[in-house]
Amino acid sequence: MKAIWLAGVAALGFAHVTADAQTGGAPTIQQQFEAGSGALTDGKWDEAVAVFTALEQRLSGGKNNRSLAIVRVRKGEALAQLGREEEAETALKAGLPDLPANDPSIADDRYLAALTIGQIAERALDYGGAVDHYRIAESAATTPGAKVRAIGGIVRTTMFQDAASALSDTDRAIALLPQIEGSEKGLKPSLQTLRGRVLLNLGRFKDARRELHAAVGDLGGLTLKVDASDLSARGDLALAALLDGDEDSARKYLAYTGAGRTKKPFTRGADVAAPSCEETGLSPDDVAVVQFSIADDGSVVHAAPIYASTQGPSALEFARAASKWSWSPDAVKDIPGLLRRATRVEMRCSTAIERPSIRSLMRQDVEQWLAKRGSQALDGGVSRQAVQLAAEWTSELARREAAGSGTTLDTFPLLFALTENSTVSHDEKRAYFERAMDIARRENAPGAVLAYLAIEKELAGRAALVTRRGWKHDSLMPLLAVPAIAASPRAAAAIRLMEADGLAGNKKRAEARTILAAIGDDRSLPATDSLRTGALVRLASLEIAEGNEEAARTAFAASGLDAQQCALVDAGPIMVGGRPTSSAFPTDVLRWGFEGWTVTEFDITADGDSQNLRTTVAYPPFVFSKAGRTMFDKIRYQQTYRPDGGLGCGAQSSSVTFRLPD
Repeated sequence: MKAIWLAGVAALGFAHVTADAQTGGAPTIQQQFEAGSGALTDGKWDEAVAVFTALEQRLSGGKNNRSLAIVRVRKGEALAQLGREEEAETALKAGLPDLPANDPSIADDRYLAALTIGQIAERALDYGGAVDHYRIAESAATTPGAKVRAIGGIVRTTMFQDAASALSDTDRAIALLPQIEGSEKGLKPSLQTLRGRVLLNLGRFKDARRELHAAVGDLGGLTLKVDASDLSARGDLALAALLDGDEDSARKYLAYTGAGRTKKPFTRGADVAAPSCEETGLSPDDVAVVQFSIADDGSVVHAAPIYASTQGPSALEFARAASKWSWSPDAVKDIPGLLRRATRVEMRCSTAIERPSIRSLMRQDVEQWLAKRGSQALDGGVSRQAVQLAAEWTSELARREAAGSGTTLDTFPLLFALTENSTVSHDEKRAYFERAMDIARRENAPGAVLAYLAIEKELAGRAALVTRRGWKHDSLMPLLAVPAIAASPRAAAAIRLMEADGLAGNKKRAEARTILAAIGDDRSLPATDSLRTGALVRLASLEIAEGNEEAARTAFAASGLDAQQCALVDAGPIMVGGRPTSSAFPTDVLRWGFEGWTVTEFDITADGDSQNLRTTVAYPPFVFSKAGRTMFDKIRYQQTYRPDGGLGCGAQSSSVTFRLPD
């Protein structure tokens, strides 16, 4: 976005804080500010950061908060242009609160600061924080074009929670188009595309097709020339046609995006995994289309949902899963630039992990504690929008605070509910968790309750970092330094179990096995405790992976699970008949010249057949999904390890790459 730091520097309030002439010809504060603003306007981002950093140090500790705030937000804008988003966010958030909303001379600074914070939060998939700042940006906008850009951010970050409201916001933006002049007139096709996408998420597929067809036409129609705007509009139009039941048109529109039609095959990434249905609360029937970019190092950046079959948190859950993917640097070299900028995949959740999550088990401890104290957790439900619930709960929380009950157990359910609401920003969640922990400590809550709140607060603090630095394992073991948590066998077991999962995921199996064995041997835990059982099942899985069949059998037996129950103890399935092959290329896909890949999940029955086939990830979206499933219809497997040699395990996963014949 082009910089708009156009207000006269003297008018921004620096004239009255200009320092006395400095000895040795040192610049005044006003001169430094002018130099920094000039560098910012000229796109000299490093120079602007250096000047504003020096100026920030000169102004810190003074009484002119307004001037310091302007310096900080301009420094933040330069940092954002350099891609240093964490530093930019810190600077912008430090400056924005001290920019008066009623001062028109700094409206542009206030607008850009809020807009940039919103964009950073949106890229971090913190849609709650993003929409809050986009609304600030809209209120500060001084031109119709600036207002339209802010409203666009509001629409992008609310359509998956409240598509009806997002549609109204889109119409507000479109109504401003006649007031826009000059180069900004090109916003019309972008708004049409955005409106079509909202209609898709409302399930109004025919209306979406009409809107998107108009957007494609305004962009020049279905030509061989493709830029980012064309790619977005054509991709959405293909999706709308497909969901409307017109597969032939969908294939045509998709062909004009270039997806699945590269000179060299666009291969599946190194660690393309679907989100767990169990861990995320997603339904196996939920489906989404997610778009992302692939950086030079192969990491996924800027993952964002395009379409979700259900309103609510599912869209962001799918995008968060995609944000953890990666491609090898060598593979990235063969991916065309436009595809790298905007890759789209079809996604469903995985049923592979058939156990309660550790966090869900710990949450039950909170619910049980509240029940014993005569209270209960609030039900978010599925019939009401999360944004409406958040507003209701925030209002009620404010009312109770005003009545003097803001630190009592009566407030805890509201705080707890707000921590689980998908429209609440990460920063707000951390604050709510801290308040909930204070109440729990005063009420002498069990260590397991304190552990859950501490774990969730820590994870909320890390959530925004995933898309910025890539996914990595961070230990939660320091939480055991809290006496109340360390004294609770269940709390300690939960933290150690999460640590073992992280170690195993990083291929540190020996360390993970040591921790799991210790949990399994912990006699302070009841024999039937779900965390102890989970540890023993995991231990059995690691033992069999190392070829220690007897140790695996012993650990599984200690878990108390029925041998017929599918668990993570099984070894990988061995194929004994048939083989997936891309030779059975779908004829309609062959006609359009698409290539792609799928990840297919399936269960293995007692006699080695595959069943319950479902596509969890596919590229391009909805092109090879059916073919990927049929590949495994006639595959047979040898029974995998069971304590009694019985049933195999469900939810196996395999991939197929579809390439055109030479």
